[in-house]
Amino acid sequence: MTGSVTAGIATNATDGSVAPAAMASPSAVSARPAAVSAFMGRSYSRSRPAPSSSVVIVGYPSGVMRPGAVANTVRFVAVRVLIADDQALVRGGFRAILELQDGLEVVGEAGDGLAAIDLARRREPDVVLMDIQMPGVDGLEATRHIRADERLQAIPIIALTALAMPGDRERCLEAGANDYLTKPVSLRTLLAVIAGLLERRAQ
Repeated sequence: MTGSVTAGIATNATDGSVAPAAMASPSAVSARPAAVSAFMGRSYSRSRPAPSSSVVIVGYPSGVMRPGAVANTVRFVAVRVLIADDQALVRGGFRAILELQDGLEVVGEAGDGLAAIDLARRREPDVVLMDIQMPGVDGLEATRHIRADERLQAIPIIALTALAMPGDRERCLEAGANDYLTKPVSLRTLLAVIAGLLERRAQ
């Protein structure tokens, strides 16, 4: 794999996929992923102004278009993300990648299902990235608990797994997840799925 490594996420410069990195040097961690820059086609500032309180999705990432969609980039406004994964390196990597995108803010990291349920109730995020294979209360059970809370029933939940097994997608959707992705996940695909789910929720 060629590309760069940022906070535990290896970014493939060819296809934009992201995966846990075993090791990252300080220079690599501070570097901006080449695939992210090429995809979004603009520079990033960590001191950007705070977004407005509404959620707005405009278009879809170029190259990841649904049928009939117009080629465009995706723009998020004040989208609050909760990440649930039992590996701290993976959580940190996803945080680093997501917070490079204008309008995306990670409002919590959970290392197990119980923490994911608690953070979802306290933070009420706009979208949840839920690893399904966590110790104790796994992602499927956490998803069921979140869906049982009336305040959280409309929150999009994206199920993630690194060890895809037959029937996983069906089990995740039955538990209440809105979509299912396997790791390593393409950054383009992840942003497109988040945008699509938020757009459908707003309709």
